[in-house]
Amino acid sequence: MFSFNNPNDAYNEAKRIIERNTHNYKLSLSFLGLSSLPPELFDLTNLQILEIMVNKVHTLPPEIGRLTQLTHLSLVTNQLTDLPPEIAKLIDLNSLILTENKFTSLPVEVLHLEKLKQLLVGANQLSEIPPEIGNLTQLQELSLNKNLLASLPAEIGKLTSLKYLNLEKNKLTSLPLEIQNLKKLEKLKLAENPLSIPQEIIEKEDEPRIILDYFFKNA
Repeated sequence: MFSFNNPNDAYNEAKRIIERNTHNYKLSLSFLGLSSLPPELFDLTNLQILEIMVNKVHTLPPEIGRLTQLTHLSLVTNQLTDLPPEIAKLIDLNSLILTENKFTSLPVEVLHLEKLKQLLVGANQLSEIPPEIGNLTQLQELSLNKNLLASLPAEIGKLTSLKYLNLEKNKLTSLPLEIQNLKKLEKLKLAENPLSIPQEIIEKEDEPRIILDYFFKNA
């Protein structure tokens, strides 16, 4: 696919793609240059996988809540600053990818999607993470890299299923003690934060216990 220069051309192409996929469980409307989404999209209530990547979408309409079969939703590289409350109706969602948008806070509705296993919110403008992140106890992969985070809530320690945690390129000066509860963690990425951890320790991202032991023994 490719990006259309004319928004009307992009919109019409999206409608054609939707018409060709009315019975499919997977749909991609990526790389079109879309600024808005055709309402016909939300009639595809059998969709399980929806990708709307590399477009110019500013707003996700409340009708997204009709797609209750979704398990994977990717909105990578758009212009989103928020999500509608109706996103909370996607109770079977296990993968939500919001990388490279314009979120300044993590939408609270996301923090009630308790079946999420993958949440990627890198390359946004997040300055804090709400304590409700602790609701997502099934999370295995969490990416918060390339944001503006100066701290993490203690509730991060409730994510005991987490295997991958990416916190690179933030403003972290400390870590909560509770992060040591993440016993299943296999990869911890902390590079380019103002933490008092030597580079040779930071680089041991495949050995999170070494990184955390060093930090808390020297904090």
